Amino acid sequence: MRSDPRWATTDHSREYVPILAYSPGGGTGVNLGVRDTLADMGQTIAENFGGTIPHGKSFLSEMRKRRSSEVAMG
Repeated sequence: MRSDPRWATTDHSREYVPILAYSPGGGTGVNLGVRDTLADMGQTIAENFGGTIPHGKSFLSEMRKRRSSEVAMG
């Protein structure tokens, strides 16, 4: 069974999966919106460890931005 009738492949193409990310220094939740690709998670992990991968956009700065604003208000 195909996951998307518009594609002739069995690759997943339209599923949405929630992301739960934790950072010891992080604050309250951050809405990361709908990401373009699962590779965004891989890029975020790679950036956290000082690396990069060929695809995806890291959301690490979005998590850090939220934490910085909480510290400034607190």
